[in-house]
Amino acid sequence: MKKHIYILWLSIITVFTVGCSEDEGLQEVTIAPPSNVEAKVTLSQDNSGNVEVLPTAENANTFFIDYGDGSPVSDTLSSGETFSHIYSEGNFDLTIVALNVSGQITELIKPVEISFLPPENLEVTVEKDANNPFLVRVTASADLANGFEVTFGEEESEEPMPFEIGETVEYTYTTVGEFTVEVTALSGGTATVSVSEIVVVTDPLVLPIDFESETVDYTFSNFGGGEGAGAPIIDNSDPNEINTSAKVASYTKVEGSQTFAGTTVTLNEPIDFSGTSSIAIDVFSPQAGLPVLLKVENGSDATIFSEVQESTSVSGEWETLTFTFPNLDPDETYSTLVLFFDFNTSGNGETYLFDNIELADPFILELPIDFEAGADFYNFTEFGGAPTVVIENPDPTGINLSANVAKTLKANGAATFAGSFIDLATPIDLSVSNSLRVKVWSPIVDSEVRLKLESLESDAEIEVGQVVQTSEEWVVLEFDFSTADLGENYSRIIFFFDFNKTGTGLEFYFDDLEYAN
Repeated sequence: MKKHIYILWLSIITVFTVGCSEDEGLQEVTIAPPSNVEAKVTLSQDNSGNVEVLPTAENANTFFIDYGDGSPVSDTLSSGETFSHIYSEGNFDLTIVALNVSGQITELIKPVEISFLPPENLEVTVEKDANNPFLVRVTASADLANGFEVTFGEEESEEPMPFEIGETVEYTYTTVGEFTVEVTALSGGTATVSVSEIVVVTDPLVLPIDFESETVDYTFSNFGGGEGAGAPIIDNSDPNEINTSAKVASYTKVEGSQTFAGTTVTLNEPIDFSGTSSIAIDVFSPQAGLPVLLKVENGSDATIFSEVQESTSVSGEWETLTFTFPNLDPDETYSTLVLFFDFNTSGNGETYLFDNIELADPFILELPIDFEAGADFYNFTEFGGAPTVVIENPDPTGINLSANVAKTLKANGAATFAGSFIDLATPIDLSVSNSLRVKVWSPIVDSEVRLKLESLESDAEIEVGQVVQTSEEWVVLEFDFSTADLGENYSRIIFFFDFNKTGTGLEFYFDDLEYAN
């Protein structure tokens, strides 16, 4: 330090001497050296480490400073100007050098202690990921902080993870349990402040849901009344052959709650509807005949949904309700379950129990066929101009009140043999009954309906025709296949409407294909 000051002083004296040598003959004037050197030192209170130094002295017109922290000596400033310097935390000897016009110097050594204030108002947010219960995200803010560190409590010798102001850090736990997340706000020095928060890491909430695990978060949220109560997990007080579980969920539709009141939960992964469109739930209701609506929603867009309503059939005991969703979009995902008990009726304080929420058995296309699983599960192949699709029953009267039926359009100009077929997963067992029957709705009388069975393993086939004697009403037609070879596996069914006549754009409907006996 002394060397740096000496060199700078020597430079100034040299300039002054050269200037005087050019002024020979002038009267020499004696100038007193600088005296009463002082300095006002101001430390910023924002933990930036910024120090401002305003030096003063008598008989001085310039100053320079050695900051005492190993940094270069300052530039020379005129009297009245302020020096600025950034320090780290510590104790330093500040050397202020005052110079007069003759180059004389006077030094002042001023001890400076730099200490940072502890951060204040530390706020920490620990957020669990909606889809991955092992993943947490941490953000923090604090006054007087210049950064943060966080530990997640999973390892004893864990190194703190640093992060900046405004940054979000992520951590994925490897096991379930309770962990202490500790965030420390840093001041730039030794002063710090910390906040701890307990995070509970659970196994993923996925179907099936049985409420038996101690490492799964089964938190349901109520709406329309009873918010905050949720669906607490309780002991199964009335087990029967339907539900022998130890634990079940309880939902109370509180007095005066909205007609649409219910309870909801979002799963940690989408429901796999690739093999079935049905969800089964065990329900314990205080009354038979009450409507229960189940709705599935996209996890991030509630306007994408499908819903179906079933009714309880018993009171004061467990039963299984199966909800088959008719219009699931295969291009969308569904991860939110919404349950409405006694839908469309205000709450009266009644309590419902539910349990064992699971996908129903994967859909298997076999007899009987009633088309109630939804159009996606009945794929007909047409030929000759007679496409077949599953639609809502256009005439739910008489012997057929079903919600869904199949429609065959025998288009204008369709071939006389036009029809459509569907392949079963389970071959028809004609040993159960050698006759099949189906409900048919025809727009015209005296129209032949032909049913043909084929084996996909051989060339075996058999077909039988029946004539519809009435029009615009549901009737049952029976087809006798008693001459069929029982050793064959007939798994393809072909439907012909208005057989042997060219199509004229008429629509025919059919439903409930089943064994006659």
